[in-house]
Amino acid sequence: MIRRSGQIVASLFLTLVFAGTACAESAGALKDQLSIMRAPLASDNEFHQQWLEYHSKVSALLVDHNYKVLDKLCCDTLAGDQMLAAGLNRSDYLYSAFVLQGRDFKPLSDGEYQQLIAQLNEWAKQFPKSVHPTVVLATVYDRWAWKARGGGYAETVSQDGWRLMSQREGVANKFAKAAVAAPGSSARAYYLLLKMDKDNGASKEASDKLFKAAVGKFPNYRMFYFARILALQPRWGGAAGEWERFANQSADAVGGVEGDVFYAQLLWYVDKTTWYSDTGIYKLFKVDYARAKRGFEALLAAKPHSLAVISAYCHAAATAADKPTALKLFAKLNGRMDREAWDGEQDYARWRNAVI
Repeated sequence: MIRRSGQIVASLFLTLVFAGTACAESAGALKDQLSIMRAPLASDNEFHQQWLEYHSKVSALLVDHNYKVLDKLCCDTLAGDQMLAAGLNRSDYLYSAFVLQGRDFKPLSDGEYQQLIAQLNEWAKQFPKSVHPTVVLATVYDRWAWKARGGGYAETVSQDGWRLMSQREGVANKFAKAAVAAPGSSARAYYLLLKMDKDNGASKEASDKLFKAAVGKFPNYRMFYFARILALQPRWGGAAGEWERFANQSADAVGGVEGDVFYAQLLWYVDKTTWYSDTGIYKLFKVDYARAKRGFEALLAAKPHSLAVISAYCHAAATAADKPTALKLFAKLNGRMDREAWDGEQDYARWRNAVI
């Protein structure tokens, strides 16, 4: 690595001498290339920071069986819910706090799931008019279903895995539908139903109807769009180009700078899935990098110090072969690595070296 750094410095120095220029742009590029040679340092991202905040509160309240304060935490979070840079809401981090453990997001064991479900039923019993324990139960059963299935390809799943997944998703579906029908309804419950439609290969007509109902009820909740955009990808049965058109049309409906931001968030969501980490979505699909770039620039202007925004934009620029932009963003990261944007340190280093 040290030898490589020396080669870069020497090459750039000679280029500047023979060109006979001392332009600030070239000097800035040299500075950027030197600074990004630092080894990647794992850093907490937006998801991790928000999740840790809620996880500590939720865990303590569950240990104390303090369902009154737990219910109030959910009420207060939803009442003051706000969208963060990636397009997720604070409430999404709250729900995730129930189903993951520890700083490294250790999944729950079957015994821990059973214990948690027993407590959630206690909560629901004590607060029968509250929709919150119902939504959390739907979230927990959905995650438990995927634990039974595992994260591998369909052919790697055992018959027992499929059986348990179907059984647990059936319970999750029941709770989600109950939450949707409750007074005030629940955006999260609609999202879970859309997600389960994708998992179970529901017809496009049925999913379209559910999506329209969800957006009609909660027009500003972007998780609906994230769930829909995955369902329209070829790996889930969508036609070639279908999810790309959906992303453009959804952003067009918003329009202007906000539409560009929305487009960047939609591609950000797809880009961080591990399925496409080797190549990147900007080479694999017919997406508009120029529009995504405008959206990322607007996000960066609004949140200039956000590690999440800088990292997602940097990953997009690197995989789209926009080397000048990626170089500046790697320099801005200064060795920090957002765990959501990069598929580990090797992935970070690989794309960084591609820029150099």
